[in-house]
This record gives sequence, structure tokens and C-alpha cells, in this order.
Amino acid sequence: MRGRTRQIDAGEIDGRLFFNIAGIGFDAEIARRFNTLARGNRGMGPYLRIGLQAACTYRAQTYRLRLDGEAFESKALLIAFANGCEYGNKACIAPHACIDDGRLEAVVVNDRSLLSRLWSGRHLALRTAQRARGVTFRSIQEAVVESERPMEYHVDGEPGQASGPLAVRIRPGLLRVKTPADTAGGTG
Repeated sequence: MRGRTRQIDAGEIDGRLFFNIAGIGFDAEIARRFNTLARGNRGMGPYLRIGLQAACTYRAQTYRLRLDGEAFESKALLIAFANGCEYGNKACIAPHACIDDGRLEAVVVNDRSLLSRLWSGRHLALRTAQRARGVTFRSIQEAVVESERPMEYHVDGEPGQASGPLAVRIRPGLLRVKTPADTAGGTG
């Protein structure tokens, strides 16, 4: 096979590896619901339907976070740790994420009203998440997330749940991949 070999990073949350995005909260709720669908019922349509239903019913919770040692608290709709920039279907949560820079992009989306949730969702399609109000971005190497309630999370769309603190870290250059010769390096 022609091309070049390169090292890409992996993220780790709760001892589970991910190569694209791990998330806590709203996106984990969507992943859980989507994963209950039969294989033939998947795709963009069901994903949007589940997202709209979750936007109307999801209840945010308060999280205590430490991002590279910086501590703060947030009533967050979601917390994403991005190695790559997109969830899928070109929904861009972390425009500056890069799969081989030795960092994760932490994205904390503060809770908002239903109308604001729906209106803010356009930033995913427009690749302008950094312009959305109430969103914090941090380039990090490690994090800890805690909550009084159990936390639903996902790793690359596969659901999980934790009742204690979630430890997150980057694993630089963990995976060797072969890329086509004409692929520009660096972006996720």
C-alpha cells in the first residue's frame, strides 16, 4: 500500500481509549439512544430525531472539572474531549482539534434554554462552535470530571456510565496509521 505511516494520538477516559471524541452529558445521551436502534434504522434522519428529542428533555447537571490543574464548576449541557474535530456527519465541535499534537481540546458547553439549545446547534453544522456563547475551550493533556450524580459518557459514540470521578488524558502517538501519500498532515 502506498502512502506514509504516521503516529496519531489517542485519548483515554475512565480507562477506555478513544481516537476521535469522548463526551459527557448531552452527547452521551444521544449516543446511548442511537445505539439502541436496530442497524437498519441508523443514519442522519434518526440521529437528528434523537438529537431534537434529547434537546427537549435532557437535564444538565453540575460538574466539577480540573483541566490541566485549573479547577472550576459548570452546570454543563455537555463536556467533550476532542482528539478529532467532528462527531460525524460533519458536526464540528472542536474546530482546532488535531489528532497528532499531543493535546485534547476540552469543550464545555454551559446549559441553556431549549430555544438556545436549538439555535446554538447551528454552530456544529457551520463549524463555528468557537463563536457560540457559553462555550469554553481549553487545549489540555489531562482532566478530571466529577459530579454528585452518575455521569453518562461515550467514547467515539459507544456509551458508558461512571459513578465516580472520570479521569481523562492524552496518549500521544499511541497509534500508527497509514495515510494516502497526498493527505495533508495534522488535522483531525
